[in-house]
Amino acid sequence: MSGINIDTVAPAITTSSAYTAGTWTNQSVTVNFTCTDNLSGPGAQNPVISGLPPIGATVTYSPGNLASTATVTLTAETAGTTLNSTCQDLAGNNAAPVAFGPIQIDLTPPTVTATANLNSTSGPAYLPNTWTNQSVVVTFACSDSLSGVKAGSITASPSFGAAGTYTANGSCQDNAGNTGNGSFGLIQIDTTLPAALITSPVAQTYLLNQQITPSFTCGDNAGGDTTTCTATPSATAYTANAVGPATFSVHGADQAGNVTNPDPSVSYLVIYKFTGFQAPLQAAVMSNPFPTGPAPALNDSGSFTVGTTIPIAWQLQDFGNTFISDPTSLTSIVAIPNPTCVGTVSGPGTVLYNSSTGHAAFSYDNTNNRFVFNWDTTGVASGCYNVVVTTNDTAQWSTLVHIAAETFAGFDAPLTTASAPASPSNSGTFDTGSTIPVMWQLNTSTGPDSAQAVKPANVTAFPNAGCSGAPLSGAPGILLYDSASNQGTAGFEPSTAVYTVNWATGASPAGCYDVVVTLSDQSVYTTMVTLAAPGGNTTLLQYNFDNVPQGPGSTTAPASFAAPNVTGGVLGFTGDNSNGMFQNGCAFADCIDPAGVVNGNAYTFSFANATAISSASISFKEFNNDCQVNPCNAAQSFLVQYDTDSGFSNPVTVSNFTPAAPGTMNYSFPISGSLAANTYYFRILAQGTSQDATSQYVLDNVTITGSH
Repeated sequence: MSGINIDTVAPAITTSSAYTAGTWTNQSVTVNFTCTDNLSGPGAQNPVISGLPPIGATVTYSPGNLASTATVTLTAETAGTTLNSTCQDLAGNNAAPVAFGPIQIDLTPPTVTATANLNSTSGPAYLPNTWTNQSVVVTFACSDSLSGVKAGSITASPSFGAAGTYTANGSCQDNAGNTGNGSFGLIQIDTTLPAALITSPVAQTYLLNQQITPSFTCGDNAGGDTTTCTATPSATAYTANAVGPATFSVHGADQAGNVTNPDPSVSYLVIYKFTGFQAPLQAAVMSNPFPTGPAPALNDSGSFTVGTTIPIAWQLQDFGNTFISDPTSLTSIVAIPNPTCVGTVSGPGTVLYNSSTGHAAFSYDNTNNRFVFNWDTTGVASGCYNVVVTTNDTAQWSTLVHIAAETFAGFDAPLTTASAPASPSNSGTFDTGSTIPVMWQLNTSTGPDSAQAVKPANVTAFPNAGCSGAPLSGAPGILLYDSASNQGTAGFEPSTAVYTVNWATGASPAGCYDVVVTLSDQSVYTTMVTLAAPGGNTTLLQYNFDNVPQGPGSTTAPASFAAPNVTGGVLGFTGDNSNGMFQNGCAFADCIDPAGVVNGNAYTFSFANATAISSASISFKEFNNDCQVNPCNAAQSFLVQYDTDSGFSNPVTVSNFTPAAPGTMNYSFPISGSLAANTYYFRILAQGTSQDATSQYVLDNVTITGSH
C-alpha cells in the first residue's frame, strides 16, 4: 500500500539569544525559538509562544519544511518575563515545552540626589545658592526602583574649600547599565575678609562739640558677595560731645559670614580749646601730644623768686568758643623738677592740686572766664620745674618755670628789664661793633647778695632770625661767659651785688639776638638786642651808676655804655655829693644821690662824637624829687643844656622842666638840629631854691640816643 506517512517522533524546540536570561539589560531583548521536526515538519505558527507581556512584545515567524522559528522581541521594561514555547509537528507530535527567562529590562536611569554639609558630611546642612566661608562637602545618593543601584557606581562625595562658585556633578548606574546624573549648586564660597578703609576721622585731636564727618570705604574685597558695613558711633556726621579718648570703627560682615578682623578703627582725642597759660606765664604746650610723637619743646616762662605766688591761669572753650567753667575739668596740677631745664620730664613731682582733694587756691574767675590756681612757692627749692596742668580730657599742658633763690634786678641800662626766654623783652637797637654791658643785681630778702650765694653760670647771645620769641632749639650762640668752662669774664661789684658781662659785639653780623643769662640756681633771664649798621637811631651813650662801688668814695661815674665813634666823660655833681653813689631812692642798684641840691648845682658830663649825630635826644630815668617834708608843695626847676665850651659860655638849652614834688618821673627831650663831630659838655642845672634842704633829686641814669 502506498501514500501512508507515519511520524511518531516529537519535534524539538531550541532557543537562542544574545541576552543571558536572568540578567538585567537596558536594551531590547530578542529570543529565537526554533522548532525542528525531521519528518513531518512543524505545524503552521509553531512554535507557539506564551508568557508575552502585554506591551512591548513582538513575535515574527520564519516557517520552514522541517524547522520553523518564532522570533520574540521585548522592548518594554520588565522586572522579569519568562517566555514559554510549545511546538506540534504535522503528525500531531508535541515537543517538550521550552521556557526562556526571566528576561529583565530596565530602561530608566537611576535617580541621583545630592545634599551638602559644611566642613564634613556630618556638619550643618548647606543650601545651594547661599554664601559660606566654610568648606562644602556634597553627598550624592542614588536610587533605582527596578534593576537597583549598581554597587560602587555612586560618585564619591566631593569637597570644595577654595573661594569661588561651583556646581557639583554626580552620577551612578543601575544594574541594567543605565547612568543617572545629578548636580548640586551653585556652591558659593567666600573666604576673603571684608575690607574697610577709614579716611575720616583721623588720629588727631578734635575740639569738644566739633562736628566729625566720617568718610570710609567698605566692601567685600573681591569676595563676590555683598558686605554690610556698620560704623560706630555713626556713619553720618556726628558731634564730639564728650572729652577724652574716643574711637571710630567700621565693622564689615559679608553674606558668607566673614567679618573684618580686627575691625579697622581710628583712635582720636577730644579736648578742650585750651588758651593759656596767661601772664605772667608763657603759652602752655601740650606735653603729651596726640598721637604720640617726639616730646615737644616747652615755652620757658622765666624765673620767679622763691616765695612768689605765681598765678597759673587758663581758659577752656569748646569748638563754638563757649567757655567751660566746670571745675571738674581740672584733674591735677603738678610741678616736676627738671634738672636740665629743657623739654619734658617724667616723675611724680609735687602735686599742687588734685581733683579728689581740691585746693582753696583754685577757682574760676567768672569775670575773665578763666581758671586760676595761685601757686605759693614759699619753701620751694630753687631750680627748674615743669608745671603741668592735666585736664579731664587727658591733655597735659606744660610750661617751664625757674624758681630763683634770689631776686633778679635787671637788666640795667642800656638794656631793659629781663623777661621770660619765650617772650624776651626788647632792649632796642645798638650799632654793630658796640660793647654792650649786660648788667644785673641779685638781692636776698635782707639786701644785695654781696656774698655771691648765687652766681652767673652762663651768658650767651643767641641769633634770632625771627626777631621774636625764643631762638630755635639747639641754635648755636655767642658765648659771653661760662663758669663751667671758665670762659669769659663776669665783673662783680660787691657793694651793690651787681654783675657785668660785657658783650663786645665786634664782627657779629647785624640782626636780632636773645641775650640769655642763666644763674647757678637755674633761673634764667632774657632780653632781645638788635645790632644794626650805623645810620639808624640807636643808643649812643649811657650812665647807669651801677658799675662803681657804693658810698662817698664814688662821687663820679664813668659811662656804662658808649657806641662806636662815641666817647663819654665821667658824670658828676657840682654841689654837695658827699653821699656819693648810693641806693636810696632808686629802684636798681645805685643812683647819683646828692646830699642836697641848691640853685646853680648841676649834674655834668661830656660827650665826644667822631661823626655827626642827627635826631638826638637825652633822657633821664627815675629823676626823683626825694623831698622829705610833707607837704612838699614846690620843686626846683632844671635846665638841660649843652655847649662845646666846658665853661658853658654859650649854652644851648634843650629843655626846662620841673620834677614832680615829691615823685619819680622819666624824662626824654629831643636835641634840635645836628651835632657835628665835636666834644660836647652837658649839664642838668638846678634853678631856684629848694623848699626842703634835704631834697636830693636822685638820678638813676642818663641816656643819649641818635643816628650817626
